[in-house]
Amino acid sequence: MTMTDTPETDGEWNRLACQDHSEFERNLADFARKLERERDEIRAQLREEQQLHVQTLNERDDARDQLRKAQVENDHNWRAMELYEAERTLSDKLAATP
Repeated sequence: MTMTDTPETDGEWNRLACQDHSEFERNLADFARKLERERDEIRAQLREEQQLHVQTLNERDDARDQLRKAQVENDHNWRAMELYEAERTLSDKLAATP
């Protein structure tokens, strides 16, 4: 058994090994094509999963950036309100001064 053999492929190898040479070669080629198709399907699925993962990471980063921008804007609004209140208090004090 090689590192790439699995219980499913073991049975297939045993079945192929019990055939005559020409039938063995034909069936071996079919089996190889089957394995290549399965490999290609797995690779395609992996690519799709990787793309979804990257998309999810990008969406997370975008949401994080929007949150940071909102926090900065909120901080600026609070500072502006504090400055306005300080200016109003100073104006009131100046207006109250004779």
